[in-house]
Amino acid sequence: MTSLNHTDNSRKSDRLIRRRLPRRDESGLTTLEWLLIVAAVAGLAALAVVLVTNVVGETSEQISGSSARETGAIIAADTLMNDSLRAATNQPASVNTYDDWVNYYNNRCERIKITYGDAGIDVSANFDLDSGLTGTDTFDAANVNKGDAEATGDTSPATGKAVAECRII
Repeated sequence: MTSLNHTDNSRKSDRLIRRRLPRRDESGLTTLEWLLIVAAVAGLAALAVVLVTNVVGETSEQISGSSARETGAIIAADTLMNDSLRAATNQPASVNTYDDWVNYYNNRCERIKITYGDAGIDVSANFDLDSGLTGTDTFDAANVNKGDAEATGDTSPATGKAVAECRII
């Protein structure tokens, strides 16, 4: 009888062990299949992170680059205005008449527009000459200062009030 009980107990324990152990049927995924699925999901997540990082980085570069370019255009326009305020005798050699002066600074203003156009700016040239010079009038200290002397009564040599302004819009 003891041998029979031992056999019955052995069968019961075998059944309990079989219930607790996983089955080896074809309805579930194997460890290798789960590993491949997890690796694919991780790869897609890494790709998404890289793409988002690149898009954010490029956008921030464009934004910061644009304002730096706009600042560069403003500085170039300010330099142009300061150059135009120099005495008539210190203007470029190509400037002989009022039209030459206007053309010279208009061309410089256009170069600013071309150079910094990618910053989304627009440029407008504005010329102010208190002396009343027009067209082919000679652009020299005597003519530039003539209007100042007539308006103020001051006959001392001045630097002139010829102002070329390149407005950044």
